[in-house]
Amino acid sequence: MVMQVDGRRRRHSAAERRAVLARFAASEVGVAAFCRSESISVGTLRRWQSLNDRDDAPRAAAPGFVDLGALGGGGALTIELDLGGGLVLRVRRG
Repeated sequence: MVMQVDGRRRRHSAAERRAVLARFAASEVGVAAFCRSESISVGTLRRWQSLNDRDDAPRAAAPGFVDLGALGGGGALTIELDLGGGLVLRVRRG
């Protein structure tokens, strides 16, 4: 693959990136040699690998509406939402 076209950087489609990663996985050469043969940098290959890993990661389903009234009458209730980054939202009733 050619990295530059008319002196400009070439953009690779997602399908092209996956094909390069598949060839790398099947190859028996080192990273540097493989990248030279594909005319890409080692950093580019590593970035594509991380993007591919992120795309393959399972995603949590978006929660729907939760009717808290259906959880019971007047008893105590605590709901915790993990917002990420160490933030937790707690709502207590009762």
